[in-house]
Amino acid sequence: MRTVTAATGAVITTALVMLFDQSLKQGVRHGISLCQGEHVADCEQIAIGPWLRLVSVENAGSPLGFAQGLDLWTVQAIVSLLLIPLYGRWLDRGRPSAAIAIGLQIGGAASNLLDRLLIGGVIDYATVPGVPLVINAADVALVVGALIAARELHLGSQRIAGTTQEPVVRRTTFRRDVSPRRQDLTGES
Repeated sequence: MRTVTAATGAVITTALVMLFDQSLKQGVRHGISLCQGEHVADCEQIAIGPWLRLVSVENAGSPLGFAQGLDLWTVQAIVSLLLIPLYGRWLDRGRPSAAIAIGLQIGGAASNLLDRLLIGGVIDYATVPGVPLVINAADVALVVGALIAARELHLGSQRIAGTTQEPVVRRTTFRRDVSPRRQDLTGES
């Protein structure tokens, strides 16, 4: 029963990541002109508070924009997408964080792969002023999912070795007497 619950959690997380990332990409594609310049600072931007800017950049290369135009990155994305569920079998599937980790990674990888297959490159749209890096929600999901999975793998290896330091949760139940107070023979309660 736990495996079905974990799989369902991973599928829901995957769908939410893809929906969120693809919705933002669609809005950016239609609302901001594609950056043709070499520097992000020279491109059209929409400020989201003082620390975040939306831009529209097509990335046909690796993560972080290296080696533009190589089809190798599409093949690598497909292979990675297939490997995530395989190593996910090593995670403790009874833990919700394991399902979330797998869902974040599959959702991020699948969303970026969809861009590569449909438009020939990934749309990146989020940047911080003064930082030349442009990312998207799928990238963030991939990184956060990998960090959660690494933690889960570490905790799993500790459990196997018997050295886990997880906190012990103790449940305390309080019993409340719901019957009316009885008065003893002296009339005191």
